[in-house]
Amino acid sequence: MYGYVNITSVDLCVNFSYKKGVMTLYSYNSSNLNDDLKFDFSTIDNFNIHTKPILAYDLENLKYVIFFVQDLPQDKNEILWGSGNIIVQYYIVLKNKIDTFKVSKLSFSFLELDYFFSLNKAIKRDLLHDPITLRMETVRNDEIKETFNFYNNEERIDCEFGISQGISFRKAIPLKLKSYLNCCFNPTFDFDFIISIYWLWYCFFMFIYFRQNINFGAVKLEGEDKNGKKIYIGDLYVIRNIELHQENDDDLYDTIEFFYIKEHFPQLIQLFAGKNVYVEHFPINKRSSKTITISDFVLFAAAFEWTFEKTYGKFNLNSKTDIVINDILAAIDSINLENYNSRQKRVVEHSRKLIEISNNNFESKINYALKDNQNIIMPFIKYIYNLNRIEISEKIFSEISKNLQDQRNAFAHGQIDRKMKENIVLETTILKILTHCMVFKQANYTEDIDIYTYISKIFNYHIPQEFENFK
Repeated sequence: MYGYVNITSVDLCVNFSYKKGVMTLYSYNSSNLNDDLKFDFSTIDNFNIHTKPILAYDLENLKYVIFFVQDLPQDKNEILWGSGNIIVQYYIVLKNKIDTFKVSKLSFSFLELDYFFSLNKAIKRDLLHDPITLRMETVRNDEIKETFNFYNNEERIDCEFGISQGISFRKAIPLKLKSYLNCCFNPTFDFDFIISIYWLWYCFFMFIYFRQNINFGAVKLEGEDKNGKKIYIGDLYVIRNIELHQENDDDLYDTIEFFYIKEHFPQLIQLFAGKNVYVEHFPINKRSSKTITISDFVLFAAAFEWTFEKTYGKFNLNSKTDIVINDILAAIDSINLENYNSRQKRVVEHSRKLIEISNNNFESKINYALKDNQNIIMPFIKYIYNLNRIEISEKIFSEISKNLQDQRNAFAHGQIDRKMKENIVLETTILKILTHCMVFKQANYTEDIDIYTYISKIFNYHIPQEFENFK
């Protein structure tokens, strides 16, 4: 993309080129601000926008584009004495040039969505016997669409899943079906708010596909102009710093369909809106999800601890041992530190921390979560261990918990050259499954057999019935 852009911070109109999140400014043929590129950004003053908008004209595609950039040059010399680079966070390719607008609707339509909200919903099939014929007809979108709502930054978002239908007799396959997700809200130019909606859906689809390379492509923006007239504003593109190559069809099928998790879906999305789901541990793509590196292990451990606290709160076993430890902590708290010198005070504080750690360590958290999710997790343990011809002991939960803690502690203390324990890859696999279990429990999915089904589909496990312990 190339063209010219108004840099309002230095009152110049300059040439630019854009590629992969970087806008390069060129000083030749620079001039005063171009009246054709004036845009009323005054509505932004009401919001705490972390990016700065500038209007450009793309000569390659003959479109007006609003770039939201990280920083603008504050001195003409930054541009005039050569070229300068600006980091672009996201941009909007405008349908038509408009003076100002507010956004009230985001529309997503991308390949992974076609599998999550399955296109099969839009096709009705009938088998006729005389003669044998398969008859197919499309189903009206009104009959299959699903609506729900959630809150983002205390603003209500009304959403709709559906399937659009189109016909073009000039193409080899004239019928075109596409799933869509619409998000509607009060008209706003608060792009921090708008982008937060984008990211929460991106995080959700990372969660159900267990990979980062979800390609939303263009997100359609609708809203209103300065006169309140409803308009199609343009297409939003958010810059992502990963390679977005398309997965093959088989891998696209490796997720759960909407109808499985429909019952508590608003609560699940609310977790992502509230940033209550850890998302830093998802692998880049399907291929990288099949290996576990040291950094992967550390991130899986962090994801578990984060999710454990969100699910169970502060760890409290309510066991006899726990009661004793709480009594000891209460006794320490009752000590009058005024009677001690600084060294003795440090000893008291250090003792308290040691006791807290002993009652709240990584091993005990894993062991507790495994026992609490035993009915869900055991089929996976049996299946995975059987594939690797490993016998399961009666103390399997304790063994998994201890091995994971030992490995985590070794890496946390910089011992990255330490040899991994024999079954640590299998145990890490169990840990990431366990983390997903807890997220579903946070969203009020209570039936073990249902959560087991969700996890099996997300991680593409086809476990024989002999390993399942459900009645």
